[in-house]
Amino acid sequence: MTTFNKAFAGARTQVTGAPAADISTMDQLITEASAADVRSASEAEAKYRRWISCLSHEVRNPLTLIYSSLQILEKDYPCVKASPLWEQTKSDVQYLIRLLKDSSAVTREYQPRFTEFSLQEFFQELTVSVQPLLDEHRIQLDNRVARSDADDAVPELFICADRERLKEALTNLLVNAVDALSSLSDSDSRQICLDAGLADSAGRTVFLHVKDNGPGIPDEYLDTLFDPFITHKSNGTGLGLSIVRNIAGLHGGTVSVRTSTAPADSFTDFCLCIPSGSVIPPRSVL
Repeated sequence: MTTFNKAFAGARTQVTGAPAADISTMDQLITEASAADVRSASEAEAKYRRWISCLSHEVRNPLTLIYSSLQILEKDYPCVKASPLWEQTKSDVQYLIRLLKDSSAVTREYQPRFTEFSLQEFFQELTVSVQPLLDEHRIQLDNRVARSDADDAVPELFICADRERLKEALTNLLVNAVDALSSLSDSDSRQICLDAGLADSAGRTVFLHVKDNGPGIPDEYLDTLFDPFITHKSNGTGLGLSIVRNIAGLHGGTVSVRTSTAPADSFTDFCLCIPSGSVIPPRSVL
């Protein structure tokens, strides 16, 4: 019997045959028991998250060493590459390392470090970091920072956010977009748009879009899109979008998706929306 049920049973015993006014005693006990259950559940979840994070870290370290040993073996004994199992073994170890890294990230309890920075400069940094991947798959990336209610570009838009976590979220979305575009034929145009701006006239909410012109996401995938360990990619861990959702929540924001699989106009558009209090009003460039 749970704490709540025990308290509820005890409360019923106390008020049996008591005046109607004493019903408030039962209500109080139920409320206190319910609060205790919530605290207990929160503490259990926190312990679970710490355990998973520690386990992922401890297992990932020796796996990383194993992968390094495989690379050394390949260099010293090139003949091992002739085995059909060699590349598969390396791929399996890499997958496990990525899975453990993502598991640790999705369960870690972050202490956000909010700093003020320019979105234009942030986008430039992000573009540089993913440019090799874009070049490999012949993808064009356009980025812009603009007002939501006008076509005028904002001279400089500053945001107060956890820069590293925000970069992690957008990188995950960009990698997903690259994966989606990789399924297109060589003759198709492959484009990603990284877009940001103010979502309201007061300038207190910012949106960040990652949109690609890939094949889109089937309707049957949408309900579980952000659920952990659910993936429809052959090399996916199913944790990337869960991490994005957690990072959005870290900022008190949300993540949403619009998509279409129509052959003439297919696309996927993920949007991070960071609410009031995280945005610094636009500044003029001197």
